[in-house]
Amino acid sequence: MHPFSSPIESLEDRRLMTTVIKNTDVMILAAGDGTKDNGNDIIVKFSAPAVGTADVSKMRMFGYAYNTLSGGNDKKSINILSASVNGSGQLVLRTDVQVRKGSTLTLSAGAVKDGANADITGSIRTKKGLNRDRFTLALRAFKPNDKSYFGSDKLVGGSSPVTANTAESESVVLAQLTSFLNKKVTRERTITQAQMDAQIANYNSSANKAIVPAHNLRAAICSLVGTIGAPAIDFYFGTANSTGKTPILVTFDGAQISSGATVAEGTYTGSGRFKLIFNPNYAGESFVTLSGRVAHEAMHDDSASNHVDSQDEEVILNFVESVIYAQQIVTDFTYAQSHNAYTLQSNYRLLLALNSGDRQFPRVGIKDAPIKGGVANPGFAFNTPYVGTNATSLDDDVRAEFAARNIIDKPPTDSTETSRLILKNLTGTTYTATTGQFGDALIDDIDIGQDTLGDQFVAQRVSRVLQLKL
Repeated sequence: MHPFSSPIESLEDRRLMTTVIKNTDVMILAAGDGTKDNGNDIIVKFSAPAVGTADVSKMRMFGYAYNTLSGGNDKKSINILSASVNGSGQLVLRTDVQVRKGSTLTLSAGAVKDGANADITGSIRTKKGLNRDRFTLALRAFKPNDKSYFGSDKLVGGSSPVTANTAESESVVLAQLTSFLNKKVTRERTITQAQMDAQIANYNSSANKAIVPAHNLRAAICSLVGTIGAPAIDFYFGTANSTGKTPILVTFDGAQISSGATVAEGTYTGSGRFKLIFNPNYAGESFVTLSGRVAHEAMHDDSASNHVDSQDEEVILNFVESVIYAQQIVTDFTYAQSHNAYTLQSNYRLLLALNSGDRQFPRVGIKDAPIKGGVANPGFAFNTPYVGTNATSLDDDVRAEFAARNIIDKPPTDSTETSRLILKNLTGTTYTATTGQFGDALIDDIDIGQDTLGDQFVAQRVSRVLQLKL
């Protein structure tokens, strides 16, 4: 008999009898309303059935996210919340985050055993899962790495908000606008040279100066070119508004603004012309910071005598403002570094938006997202200066603010043609007067369809501009 021929199995037989990991399935978890949970069930299949119990402490899983501060890959652990062996002898793992495609799962000795009471060990990569940018978003909430981008009124260690009430000269603002738009032409390639030239002409126009004498507000309107807020340019410099007439005045004036208007107030004259007055405390804010706000104000339909803003309307318009602000600061990040009060507030609201999004999670949106920790402003104070707890989303924060100002939730409010054009730029959907009403249905539609704060744009650009980390 050959020395290796034995009634006991040969070494080759023993190798073939070893139970190994064959493949995995990644199962999506859904909430009761059909939205996605932040986690997966990983089904691990073996060459022979596993038996008994499974020990999570003997398992390890990780994937690579985008490093929002330095770029490149960032190895991130994926926590396994539970493990069990199902009736088919497969290992079922519940993770605390949606996994990246190609995530590595390692089973060490003692993790799970086969029918012969032998350890099933080894490593395997998942063939399904998220791409790197979406995996990065699944790992959020984002939180400040550099606290100076946020106000000390909300974040311990943040910057003291500066009241910027001194306006820059016309020539200084023109130089800033020219440099800014040139970046959109040459580096971002979001506008053409002809579009830039048209907006410089708009800034220098005598007719436009008569309507918008405040240089930073005039530049703010011009700078909307190349953003979702571009339709607001014709709202202010033309007749593309609900009155069919050019506005009469857009400026800073403490005598013409009511005490309840914290930032800006739109009204209409007896002749039906629109007037927008800003709080003079913001007269020195950059046109970049104010650009989202002028688009925000153009979306209100205050021409109707019975129109009263609703919380839904303010939620949507504040989200649009944050999206535009994000588009602007990736063009020139230095504008986000100002310690002026409205810039710090804009950084904060944008952070909330980046940590929101329910209907297409892990994509960014408006409503509460199933983010880690469940808080959209981790490390921040309560919703000062209004009453509330830590914000769970942009939606939550805006509603808390306006509830404190006695602006209540109410039936859907009408939208303007300008607002519907801006919303189309945001979601790709053509809205009607009915479907474009400001209400919860439109919030859901934006949560589902907005693509401006896209995965790569947020994970690789906006988060880096604001120096946010996971």
